[in-house]
Amino acid sequence: MGEWNYGLFGCFSNCSVCCFANILAPLTVGSVAHDEVGAKQPILWAMAFAGAPPCLLGLLRTRVRQKYGIAGSNTTDCCASLLCAPCVITQLSLQDKKVNETITPMEQDMNRAE
Repeated sequence: MGEWNYGLFGCFSNCSVCCFANILAPLTVGSVAHDEVGAKQPILWAMAFAGAPPCLLGLLRTRVRQKYGIAGSNTTDCCASLLCAPCVITQLSLQDKKVNETITPMEQDMNRAE
């Protein structure tokens, strides 16, 4: 099983990402949805997040967790999103950033061709 690149309370490891992710939370959620789960219309995720944050955020965290084979459950994703949404948004943003940093330009070109 994989694991998160940053823990749930790892928000302070990168304060600029933490601030950006939470000041512009809907945009961050839309960006993560696009990058991590292949959402075709990330703006819909951003708009939906503005109306139902904990539910949508829990679903997005579940999808990212499943994509990388990270241990956990839908219940923990939902609870984390409900109790500490800013931490979850930052965690997802940092996960997305870390994964994108490790992809080589050749892999990016291959992904675009698919």
